[in-house]
Amino acid sequence: MLPPTVGPSRSREHGDATLLVVGSANLDIVAHAERIPAPGETLLGTEVLYLPGGKGLNQACAAGAVYPLVHFIGSVGSDNAGDQLSTRLTEYGVNIEHLLRSDQSATGTAHISVDTTGMNSIIVVPAANADVTSEHVEQAFTELDDLTGCVTVLQGEIPPASSLWAAELTYERGGRTVLNLAPVTREEPALLTYADPLIVNEYEAGILLDADAPESWEDAEIAAENLLATSPSAIVTLGSMGSVVACRLDEGSIQLTRIEATPIDHPVDSTGAGDAFVGVLAAGLCQGKDLVEAAQAASYHAAMTVEVPGASESYSVLRTASGDTK
Repeated sequence: MLPPTVGPSRSREHGDATLLVVGSANLDIVAHAERIPAPGETLLGTEVLYLPGGKGLNQACAAGAVYPLVHFIGSVGSDNAGDQLSTRLTEYGVNIEHLLRSDQSATGTAHISVDTTGMNSIIVVPAANADVTSEHVEQAFTELDDLTGCVTVLQGEIPPASSLWAAELTYERGGRTVLNLAPVTREEPALLTYADPLIVNEYEAGILLDADAPESWEDAEIAAENLLATSPSAIVTLGSMGSVVACRLDEGSIQLTRIEATPIDHPVDSTGAGDAFVGVLAAGLCQGKDLVEAAQAASYHAAMTVEVPGASESYSVLRTASGDTK
């Protein structure tokens, strides 16, 4: 199937679309320390936690906290970690009918360092996530009921060919793909043409554009607009500053919108904030919000999670404010 020509974003006139998350599920091994170690440095930490995670799982849980029609398509091992991840998804009301349990691979892991300000660095070992094949994706799309106008969320932690196939199947059904390209991969460049929006942080934007990471609002606006060369819409997130939304409008003009982050009184852990942003944004699109409205709601909800430890653990706070996304 030929990729779509880059043009205006697809919009949805009515709410209640099915939300599909095709992505990773990992056991997060989180080490807390005074600061994140420099290359070659060893530090003593204060505690270690073993928590459900993975960008796909996190985004599905965040979406499930505020929206009822969420399905997860992924793979975990037939081990205790896989049991833990399956339980976490169902706790947030996510349908796991198409979550594979691999007999050949262990559950994926993410090794996370968190400093006292809540900043983090992450190394991901995919393991069973590599078993999310194009065939598995197609089977899930075939077996699920009406997916007309669905919203599919993708990341960079499963095989790129599988993500591309999910985007193509979504496009065939008149749906919309939300692509959080983290980590950045260039294996399937056609995937970017389906991204509506493409969501990247400042560092990922720099990698994609072969440029310095944007540090100011003006730099982020330039980066977001440049990303429209390959995608119908784009969002560049700037951590505690906020984000910039870039949309190509019907008449061909470009709309740039700055969304300032909600102030945080007591930051604890930013590990899952970016994934909360993506999940809540996708839920907003399913409910018929336009991209800017969905991003504003997502920014507010993501800020709430930074005041609670953990990634998906922190998403319980989203349930208390889920009325704000409706």
